[in-house]
Amino acid sequence: KYVFPEIVPKKNCSKKLNKLLISIEKDNFITLTLRDYGFSPLRNTTNKDLVEAKKLAKKLNFKLILVPDDKKKLINYDITKDSLICFSAREDLDDRIYLYAKSKLNIFQTGGPSYVPLFIKGSKSIMLDAGKAGFDNDENHWKNDHNLYPGDQPYKKLECYMMWYRFYKEYNSEDLYKIYKILNSNDFN
Repeated sequence: KYVFPEIVPKKNCSKKLNKLLISIEKDNFITLTLRDYGFSPLRNTTNKDLVEAKKLAKKLNFKLILVPDDKKKLINYDITKDSLICFSAREDLDDRIYLYAKSKLNIFQTGGPSYVPLFIKGSKSIMLDAGKAGFDNDENHWKNDHNLYPGDQPYKKLECYMMWYRFYKEYNSEDLYKIYKILNSNDFN
C-alpha cells in the first residue's frame, strides 16, 4: 500500500475568494487553469480548451471558474461577461489549493499547477495534451524522463486523468464529460 503526501486546504479562504464563491451560492463548479507562459509555449492553454471547458460546465450544470496566468493575456480568450475569473487563486497559493479542493473537476495543460490537486485528497483533475510537442512535453520527454508511454495513467490513484494528445488530438467536451464520469467511477480508483 502506498502512502501519498497530502496538501490540506486551510479551513477558510481569503475575502476575495469567499466573495466569488458566495456569488455562485451553492452551485457546483469546475476550474480551468490558464497557462500563458513564454517558456515552452506549446503547453499553453488554447481558446479551444476554454470553449470545451465551458461546454462541459454547461452540460454538467456547473459554473466554470478560470484561474488566470498572465492577466494581460486574458484578451486572447473568448471570455464572456458572465465568466468567473479567480484572480486571488493566481496570487495566493492557499486560495488556489482551497479552490481546487472545492471544485468538482480541475482542468489543466501539463505543467506546474497541474500537480497541485494530485495531493489534495478527493480533488479530481484532467491534464490536457500530454505528449503533444516541445522538449518538455513530447512523447520522448514522457518516455525518457518519466518512463511513461501514450495511454499510461500514472496519476490514477491520485484521481487525475492524462489526456494523451495522440488519442485526444481533436478532443471535445464529450471527451471531457466521459473522463469526468470515469474519474467519478469506482473503476478508475
